[in-house]
Amino acid sequence: MATGLYLRKLIPSLLIIFCFISKTSAQEEHTKDLCNEMTNKKAMLLFMKGTDKKKYEKPERLKFLMEAIDIEPEFADAHFALAHEIMVRCMLENKPYTPTVPFYMAAIKYCPQIHSEAYYYIGTSYYEEFKNDSAIRYFELFLNFKDEDASKFAKDYDQQRINAKGMKKNA
Repeated sequence: MATGLYLRKLIPSLLIIFCFISKTSAQEEHTKDLCNEMTNKKAMLLFMKGTDKKKYEKPERLKFLMEAIDIEPEFADAHFALAHEIMVRCMLENKPYTPTVPFYMAAIKYCPQIHSEAYYYIGTSYYEEFKNDSAIRYFELFLNFKDEDASKFAKDYDQQRINAKGMKKNA
């Protein structure tokens, strides 16, 4: 009986410790996986705030990401995160992805291996605008994107490949 009471008191403490370790590890992973090493602490702090969906609402996150880019124009991960935030809104509102293109372009300019989705959404945007040559080029870059890091591919990557092949064929 005493063991059961001891465990009941111990488990919440262990959960708190585990959550703290997990959060710290996730933050370290997040900064470790940046495309280019970011030495500007202010830009990095703004990027971390701009990607923290638990603490900040979307308008604040967009502002933080824009500020990070203003400070460090070659911050590929900030460009990619901003493009992704805008892309999600475009998807929800069933609007063209055109506003995302400059940010995805900047992300791949400064870090060609940032993420496969940058190429996919640029290709999709060009496809929707009937810019077929450009669409085909970016779909080919997407389809040929290789990386050992699984986090560089979307969860629905297989479906994106099917879509890209279909749009490329119809372009």
